[in-house]
Amino acid sequence: MMFLVLGMDTWLILMWIVIMILAATLEIITTDLVSIWIAIGALAALIIAFCNGQPWVQFTVFFAVSIGSILVSRPFVKKIQKTEIVHTNADKLIGQLGIVTEKILPNQIGEVKIDGRLWSAVSTNDNTHKVGDEVKIEAISGVKLIVSSEKNDKNLKNL
Repeated sequence: MMFLVLGMDTWLILMWIVIMILAATLEIITTDLVSIWIAIGALAALIIAFCNGQPWVQFTVFFAVSIGSILVSRPFVKKIQKTEIVHTNADKLIGQLGIVTEKILPNQIGEVKIDGRLWSAVSTNDNTHKVGDEVKIEAISGVKLIVSSEKNDKNLKNL
């Protein structure tokens, strides 16, 4: 019964505290920054509520601070969280030529030798590549080379 007697100011103070706690909890359990700005906006509105600010002022401050903090900090946070692509030694194979050591049929895995190593390989098109054919490495998908029949004698090294 006591909660029903609370005034509007007290309800707003409780609401801002709950919003702040929920947003902070959500922020803690996630790996990305998703709700810290709402918690900051709720804190600003809570301060206004303690200063006996009008409800419309509290809501205005909440939205302004939340949106403002997103606009100000999000680009900086994205820059910090930017994940860089880690290139591996296998990336150097792209563009080089390999020799087919096991026939590559359409939609089937064959084998290519490049840099003295054997790799599983699939064709970029419906061509069949016979043993001894030169193939160009177009990409790497997982542990398979994606190859085409393009030839470039400049890259025919270390086979």
